[in-house]
Amino acid sequence: MQCWTPNQFTGVWEAFAEQYCFIENTYFVPWQDSNLPDVETREDREMIYYQWVPFLLIIQALFFCIPRAYWIIYPSYSGLTIADMITAARKTGKKLESADQALEQVALTNWQAHRGSSRIFNCYLVMKLLILINVILQFFLLNSFLNTAYTFWGWGVFWDMVNGRHWQESGHFPRVSFCDINVRELGNVHHWSLQCVLMVNMFNEKIFIFLWFWFAFLLVATTFDFVVWVWRRFDGQSRIGFIMDLL
Repeated sequence: MQCWTPNQFTGVWEAFAEQYCFIENTYFVPWQDSNLPDVETREDREMIYYQWVPFLLIIQALFFCIPRAYWIIYPSYSGLTIADMITAARKTGKKLESADQALEQVALTNWQAHRGSSRIFNCYLVMKLLILINVILQFFLLNSFLNTAYTFWGWGVFWDMVNGRHWQESGHFPRVSFCDINVRELGNVHHWSLQCVLMVNMFNEKIFIFLWFWFAFLLVATTFDFVVWVWRRFDGQSRIGFIMDLL
């Protein structure tokens, strides 16, 4: 962050002011406004996100690790070892003279005897559901973190850019903001309103727009995939056909 400071500010004062403004947040003022807003309006326009972007990205990454961790941990605790099951299936397949006929008979018998009790399949469905819930929560997290008025934030910002409505008017990731600072000197308190440049917002804009559209793609793909697997879970013929196709 770089701020335009008064002439009487020395190098140390300027560094102090810039660090203070970075920590204590800045607020956006549209370019068409000739005067600075009142105190309440300044608080409403405060940008409280740019300091915490790295931490948000780490939290988002950790949330995406939860479904994977569940898929790895749950089978081991429930007595299901997926790797051993795959190895055993491959060995059995090599010993069968007629794999298609044997598989069909085994699948039909298993469906009749264990309908609705396939733990490994249920575990897989839960993992898919966790992924879907996580993606939905990511949208709410972005909207809350960026304090945006758009329900579909990424699309709204992208549409503004396409229509030539840039940050000077919309206030999305502004490159220039203002900061209020009070300096106590010889018993007197001096109030300054500084104009600052937020270069990091140029990168934040691209990062979060990309993330929003990536989450939108994941939402569509995961929803479709989850519905397909639910159908396979409860449709016997679909389950048999899926297994036979893999062989």
